Amino acid sequence: MQTFDYVYRRAYTNSIQQKVSIQEADGGNEQRRRLWTAPLRTWVLEFAKDPRLTEKIATFIEARSVNYEKFYWQWWKLHPITGERLGGNDRIYVVRFDFQDSKIDFNHQGYGYNTFTIPLKELR
Repeated sequence: MQTFDYVYRRAYTNSIQQKVSIQEADGGNEQRRRLWTAPLRTWVLEFAKDPRLTEKIATFIEARSVNYEKFYWQWWKLHPITGERLGGNDRIYVVRFDFQDSKIDFNHQGYGYNTFTIPLKELR
C-alpha cells in the first residue's frame, strides 16, 4: 500500500462519525451499543498551488483510481518544514480519497495566491 507523503499546509477535520446500535426493550428503555471502537474521521487537506506539486498529487490520485484504492496518510502534529502546529496526532491512518464529483477544488484568492483542497476518508 502506498503512502501519501506530500507536504500540506493544513488538515481540517471535516467530520467525526460514530456507529451505534439502538434497541428498545419491552419497558421502553433504550439500549445503546457502540458498533465501532473508535470514530471514523474525514479530513480536508489544503495545499498551496504549485504546478509541480499539483501534477504529482494528480498522478497519485489517478494511480489510486480516484476514490477506489486505499493508502496510508499521517496526520502531523507539526508542519515538517515550518514547525507550525497542525493539530494532528502523528498517527498513520488508512484512508482513501473522498471526492464527491471526482475533481480537485482550486480556490483563487487575491494577489495571485491560489490553494487547492483534497478530501480524505478514514477506512477500517
